[in-house]
Amino acid sequence: MDRSTSEYLDMLIVSMEKKSSVLDELMSVNEEQDVILDSGILREEELDDLSDRKGALIDRLESLDDGFESVYDRISADIKSDPSRYAPQVGRLKELVREVTDKSARLGAAEARQKDKADRVFENMKKELGNGRKASRTAMGYYQNMKQYSSPKPNFFDMKN
Repeated sequence: MDRSTSEYLDMLIVSMEKKSSVLDELMSVNEEQDVILDSGILREEELDDLSDRKGALIDRLESLDDGFESVYDRISADIKSDPSRYAPQVGRLKELVREVTDKSARLGAAEARQKDKADRVFENMKKELGNGRKASRTAMGYYQNMKQYSSPKPNFFDMKN
């Protein structure tokens, strides 16, 4: 038995609801990363874990997008041929698409801000590390120079024999 266009529309609605939920999770992970970056203390392991979670969520979004497109391609002709028949479902779907688009835009803007923040944090860390290396080199040079002078050489010899 073939599925009806109405059933496929219901599948699309569920897909969009899942996508909205995944975007909410992504925003939550993004906020957690912001807290870490704002703290000024690099917690690499936590950032790596959050990046892995983000990657898995993004993969899930892509899977949902692929499935959505596949189903929509299958039923788009039916919807266009009799739009009034599917108006309530199409209306709900349009509402969800707007919601998802809005969340995607907000997430994209937050990601851009976070990238700038991360770049600044990493740049500051790089500077601190560079300053630490310079201080270490300076100290090492000082100690090497002082080592040469650790036992003062007599400037005057007693030439009496």
